[in-house]
Amino acid sequence: MARHMRAAGDDVLVAANPDYRMLAAGERLPFLPVGESLTDMAPDSSKAPNRVKAYFDVCEKIIIRPLESIVRDLLDNVTDSDVLVANPIQPAAALVSRIRGIPWITASPTSWDIPTPDHMPMHYPVRSLGRWVNQAAWDLLYWEMDRRYLGVAAEVWRKTGLPGKPKSLLELALSPSRILFLVSPLFVHRRQLPANATVTGHVPFDTIRVFRGRRELERYLDDGEPPIVFRAPPNLKVSEFQEMAAQICQDLGQRGVFLDMNAEEEGVQGPLWVQRYVPLTVLAPRAKVGVHYGGLGTCVAFAEAGKPAVVTPTHLDQFENARALDALNAAVTLPWQRLNRRRLTVAIDKAMTLTAEAKAAGARLSEERGAETASALLKAEADRLVSSAP
Repeated sequence: MARHMRAAGDDVLVAANPDYRMLAAGERLPFLPVGESLTDMAPDSSKAPNRVKAYFDVCEKIIIRPLESIVRDLLDNVTDSDVLVANPIQPAAALVSRIRGIPWITASPTSWDIPTPDHMPMHYPVRSLGRWVNQAAWDLLYWEMDRRYLGVAAEVWRKTGLPGKPKSLLELALSPSRILFLVSPLFVHRRQLPANATVTGHVPFDTIRVFRGRRELERYLDDGEPPIVFRAPPNLKVSEFQEMAAQICQDLGQRGVFLDMNAEEEGVQGPLWVQRYVPLTVLAPRAKVGVHYGGLGTCVAFAEAGKPAVVTPTHLDQFENARALDALNAAVTLPWQRLNRRRLTVAIDKAMTLTAEAKAAGARLSEERGAETASALLKAEADRLVSSAP
């Protein structure tokens, strides 16, 4: 969106954690580092012994703990801004909007984390108990988030001199003016969205061009056939899934790339090239098939690259994402409860026959031109908000 708005003659400033500095520099976009580096966090919290505690620890580290410093950095740099655009997980924008009197718009890459009456199912054990239990679980999650962190946000609110105090973190997450979902309608699985929400269509992910191990990856990719890319489901041990992936590659006579933040060793290991992190926008276009658990970003990365997938969903929106790819005949779904070497081998073998359908799905996404739509909506909304300001 920043690129498109700059091309239209608007001034933009990208404020994000320091990890995105090189990405912004590559696009020659003005950049303001705020918050803490995500690379300083512990490895993949989804595989921590206590995943609930790990989830809250990550929320505290990247959202709550640096909140006051992020607000301070933004206040010093947005004085002349016409509008703020922020992800719903960043409450600093709501505070700065109130302090500076600058309109604020929410832009989210997904719709599943926005509360509505038909809320997205949680983890499989909760999901299987029905809608009302599922809704109660979400209510409990939001209550716990407020119990842990609302006091911190309220203290920052008080220090800035704002009257009153926030009633919930959701008040700081969703703009009352406009919410943009930067995603294809194919991956919006909600029947009820907020009245001020708009689905823009597919917005391509930015490509991180510089990362550790890129030269080694390029040499590996250039040295043979496109590989099968494996990402371990969060409910399986990394070492066990890596061993399964290696055996499957041997059975099928294929090469593979195995990605997991908790991989013990990196480099070539038998038929696999193992790495803790590679941007999927770089890897997916060079892959033969993607094997993953259905997170929206991963689904979109392989879909926009026109590559088929095997999806093993475990929780949240992953089931619906898998169904969306199934409807396009661009993926094979294998429930994680049935996942074993034989079934995954059969699923991968079938997915390799869906090349034409996957390419058609990628072409469909590229035709949506969501970035242009989002930028136009954002500019129109900003003009409206500025003109109506007192």
